[in-house]
Amino acid sequence: MKTVGCNRREADSQRLKNYFIANNCQLVTREERADVIVLIACAFTKAFEDQCFNLIEEYQRLNAELIVAGCLPAIARERLNRIFLGKSLSTKKLYLIDRLFPEFSIEFQSIPDLAVPFTFRHKASIRLPIWLASRLNKKWHANSIVNFRISSGCLGNCAYCGIREAIGPLRSKPLKKCMQELDFLLKLGYRRIYLIGDDVGAYGQDINTDLNDFFQECRRNAIRYGITWEGISDMHPQWYIKYEGILMEEIRSGRIKSMVCAIQSGSARILEKMNRPGNIKEIERILSRFRNENKKLKISGHVIIGFPGETKDDFMETFYFLKRIRFDHVAIIPYSDRDGSLCRNWEEKILASTIQKRIQFVEKNLAQENLKFEILPN
Repeated sequence: MKTVGCNRREADSQRLKNYFIANNCQLVTREERADVIVLIACAFTKAFEDQCFNLIEEYQRLNAELIVAGCLPAIARERLNRIFLGKSLSTKKLYLIDRLFPEFSIEFQSIPDLAVPFTFRHKASIRLPIWLASRLNKKWHANSIVNFRISSGCLGNCAYCGIREAIGPLRSKPLKKCMQELDFLLKLGYRRIYLIGDDVGAYGQDINTDLNDFFQECRRNAIRYGITWEGISDMHPQWYIKYEGILMEEIRSGRIKSMVCAIQSGSARILEKMNRPGNIKEIERILSRFRNENKKLKISGHVIIGFPGETKDDFMETFYFLKRIRFDHVAIIPYSDRDGSLCRNWEEKILASTIQKRIQFVEKNLAQENLKFEILPN
């Protein structure tokens, strides 16, 4: 198994590993020893896509059968077909892996969607009550951070995104199932939980519940067993506003340790063009309120530089937004066209040289402000 990509695809990778283990396969660490190689491939940016295609070419020179899964098969299908004629699965259809292994007795859908490896200790813990199993296993995992997925797919329609085709529409786990999986993580001794999903803030919008219900349902065990939400991944700012009340309670209690704000731009005009309309002043207000409520809270963000139609004024609005908010860490993403995105064929593209100059300006000035940032390759 080889994974290139985000924490959601890492969770997919672990579930696949558990699937193969459950069907009596042996996982090996060296590709040269493998009979089958499964590559979870990313195409979030052109750089990640290129990295994965290099791996595909490398793995095809080995004797193993290669299966390409993840978001890349849906986003860069034409490019993939030019160099690879083997088996592939997009993220939203990962369950179809059963068709590739008809001899397996245990189906993929029967494997719990938990980002933890299966061991004898885990199996033995299932039948024990939480208080006993967690006490027995606490020494193993009390300080480990574990990803906990509450939904897959996305409710949005962002103009720059090509991933939507790969992950599909929002699919929230029923609240009861979330609680069962959280109980199992507690039994294994985990206390530090990182909430993940392709669109975490939209949780429950498709099944008549929401993020408020989720936190309310978790609260008793959170207090009893000392759960901390070590992170909440990539939430659209609109959900911070909608769930301000419950998030403030969790932040005030110290349970939420960090959150990632997917702001993408500090320009209201560009956010409108991105299909991510938002009130910049309201977003600033709520982020400041969160931070004032708990000084230890870490807030990260990411922005796209050079989105089609972005003027110098739009760019400067984003830069000044970053200066005012002072994220604990911000990912700077140079815009690049992605297959399947709404804006791929727009005419008002920003020159690569202009984007690079803007990136250099941000890099220089954020460094002078002693702000932590990362320039993602495009």
